[in-house]
Formats: sequence, structure tokens, C-alpha cells
Amino acid sequence: MSLSQEQLNLIAEWDMLKKESAALVEREKELRKKCCDLFEDKSKGTKNLELANGYKLKAVFKHNITLKSLNDEIDTVTAVSTVLDKIEATGAAGVLIAERLVKWKPELSLTEYNQLPDNFKQLIDTVIVTTEATPTLELVEPKNK
Repeated sequence: MSLSQEQLNLIAEWDMLKKESAALVEREKELRKKCCDLFEDKSKGTKNLELANGYKLKAVFKHNITLKSLNDEIDTVTAVSTVLDKIEATGAAGVLIAERLVKWKPELSLTEYNQLPDNFKQLIDTVIVTTEATPTLELVEPKNK
């Protein structure tokens, strides 16, 4: 397939903008961190830094909270289940707390799905929604010889 000069220019412009945007994203992260370092109080929550002429710099400090395994030999699901069992064992209040404390999100295993026989695939397909994802695009440079 032979591409026109206009199509080649389109690819070149996309490649240039992709590289520029990656650099800009990285620089924005660096500057955001430096600006956040201006705040004395970096505890969780919304903080404001008064600037001139009524402007203010607003930062929202957050914490990412995730679940982890107890050690390298136990997977996270088993570890969390073990702890929830201990909470439940404390009594009726513990049972209620354990039921609400962790959300279990169903996730489809594509490996298993792709191996399903048609009769099972037809069943699970009733609860699957497939949408088009954003395609990836890469300009591959020639290898040096």
C-alpha cells in the first residue's frame, strides 16, 4: 500500500504530538509536585494557598488505600478472607462489619472465556458488554543494521 504525502504528513504530525504530549505530561507532574511542596500541611484533604489579587492555589491531598497480602506466600484474596473471618468471629456486629467492609468486584477472565465451549459462552454472553477500546498506535523505527 502506498501512502500519499498528505497521509505521511498526518502520521508525522501524530508522532510529533505524541512525543510532545508525553514530555508535557511528565513536566506537568514534576511542576505539580513542586507546587504541592509549597503547602506546609500536606495531610489528607483540601488545602488552599492564598495568592495575589484574590487567586488561590487549591490542592487536594489524597491517600490511596488498597488491600494487600499478609506475606508473599498467601494471595490477597485469601489474606483478606482470613482477616474478614476473624472479624466475623467476634460476634454479630463483626459479621455485619465484615459483610460491608470489602467490596468484591467480579472480573471476567478472558483466558477462561476464550476456552469456553459454545453453550457456556452463550450463557455468559448475556451479562457481557463489549465496547470498542481506544486503539494503540506506534511508529516503529527501522532497526540499525
